[in-house]
Amino acid sequence: MILDAPTYKLVLTPEAAMGIVQKELARRGWRKFEIENVRLVYTPYYTFSFDVSAETAGPITGKAALNAYTGDVDEFVPMLLERPLDKLKKAEDNAEIEETSVPKIEAKGAARDKIAVQTAVKRDRVSVSAINKVYIPYYRIWVNLPTQQLRAQVDALVGSVVGLEGVHAKPKTFGESARDTVKKLASPSGIAELGGKAVGSIAGGKGGGSSGSPFERKEFRWAGIGLVILVLLYLTTMQGSPDADCSGTITQVGMECKLEGECGFNNPKAEQDYVTAHITIYQKGIERPEYGSIVGLLVDSKGKPDAWRKTFEVTWESEGLDCEKDFSWKAGKI
Repeated sequence: MILDAPTYKLVLTPEAAMGIVQKELARRGWRKFEIENVRLVYTPYYTFSFDVSAETAGPITGKAALNAYTGDVDEFVPMLLERPLDKLKKAEDNAEIEETSVPKIEAKGAARDKIAVQTAVKRDRVSVSAINKVYIPYYRIWVNLPTQQLRAQVDALVGSVVGLEGVHAKPKTFGESARDTVKKLASPSGIAELGGKAVGSIAGGKGGGSSGSPFERKEFRWAGIGLVILVLLYLTTMQGSPDADCSGTITQVGMECKLEGECGFNNPKAEQDYVTAHITIYQKGIERPEYGSIVGLLVDSKGKPDAWRKTFEVTWESEGLDCEKDFSWKAGKI
């Protein structure tokens, strides 16, 4: 569908957006939930610059955006548009286009009113300029938790998520605590943390005099410490962590550089998980985070890289440099 104002090329896929929501819920302790629906929505905004002449303070200047559907002010959209995004005039097929409830002729006045309220000044002390209409693509994701239903929203350009603020951390069950322990054992720092706690509890006790128990004798304590170390070493080999192996080539296409590649995803866990890789671009050895991208795939338990693969493509301006000599890349876990 042709839009009446510019939009931007999608950076995230629906799978990547679902993975972001899944990881955020897992961080809060929720591992069992159902994703009921995912919908791509284009929301209209009026971006603008504003100046406030306050009576008791100095002048205030800034940028903001007025949601042309709800009439709310959003300060994140202008920061989002500072990234080097590819502009388009066409929305993706089967996407929902939210209507423009605030016509452009009324946008300036509405923006002045909102800024005046937020800064607690009179309306005539606020000036608004450089009004431009854009459409921001979002993935709206309906999620069913055991205790509630919610709607998360992930922007399709950088992956920021809103709508989960009201989800409280879920108390962990014994099984979940055990899985978290195994995850910690996948890193040296995690082993050190858990080992230190275990050894401390065995060797340190609570202080005070001896109760006469044989387990408080030195030889029993050292035997217990040795047993803890052996258990920790054994557990670290029980289960690896999901990862991705990516390969690709940078080529020059006109004034742009293009990285085309493929990732194979590995999930050694006993449960389905969303595995992601972060593609980082380097210019003469210096990271260019604005050119990065995310590749992800929902992989079944015990999924192997040869069966779970996904292609990716990243493009950016060459800036007059040699794409093949001056740029490099690597893939890493998020």
